[in-house]
Amino acid sequence: MKMNTKIISSNISEALEELNRINDELSAKSLDEVDFQIKLQHVYHHLNMAWNVRHIKTEQYRNMSDEDFEQWGSFPTDIEFEDE
Repeated sequence: MKMNTKIISSNISEALEELNRINDELSAKSLDEVDFQIKLQHVYHHLNMAWNVRHIKTEQYRNMSDEDFEQWGSFPTDIEFEDE
């Protein structure tokens, strides 16, 4: 099945932008732990979304329900990790 690079790229870009903001705030020493957690959750959401929607059609993504949003933004259940 072909990956939907358009929506994958959009979510990766959002995650990168948030990571850059986190890094800038860390450099400026203006990030407290609560904000750090919230911002990392945002990053994880977009990374999870990028993986979970990789085969979703753009039209379906554009019209996602609240349930889709929750499901697609959750940690993937079908991603494999290699044993170290």
